[in-house]
Amino acid sequence: MQVEFASLNTPVSATAVIPVFQEEPPAGFESLQDILAVTEFKAKKGQMEVLLGSPGAPAARTVFLGLGKREILTSQILMEAGGHLAARLADTAAEVTVSMQAWRHETLSAADAATGLAAGAMIRAYRFNKYKTKDEENGGSKPKLQKLVFVLENHDAARQAFASHAQ
Repeated sequence: MQVEFASLNTPVSATAVIPVFQEEPPAGFESLQDILAVTEFKAKKGQMEVLLGSPGAPAARTVFLGLGKREILTSQILMEAGGHLAARLADTAAEVTVSMQAWRHETLSAADAATGLAAGAMIRAYRFNKYKTKDEENGGSKPKLQKLVFVLENHDAARQAFASHAQ
């Protein structure tokens, strides 16, 4: 899986992900509050809600990723959330855009959060296929998810932090 960090003016793919804190409405998506209330989405740690074709949504498929309570968020929780995200979307979309545009946190910057989510997604998406006997023609399958794009203001800092994590 390929991970990219891009500027805010990057076009959004057909699947967009919005990280959300528990007990806080998703910033910039007030028009979707009524829909989320019906689905009983509480943004608990690891909880996800997928909205398809909703008016006011940034993409055809919008995934709200629950991060739990703001005050207890850590980089470990972000990595776990990234892993949940990769597992949930592995067979549904080839490219996913994660919007960090509305990210606000006291101790973790948007670049730190994007790096944590990306690291967790990469770890979860890893597959060791050397000794597998099935191939594409004989019923084996590869995940659809090939590219994760994080859009945020300070994308260069996120790219550098992720590169240092990956080494």
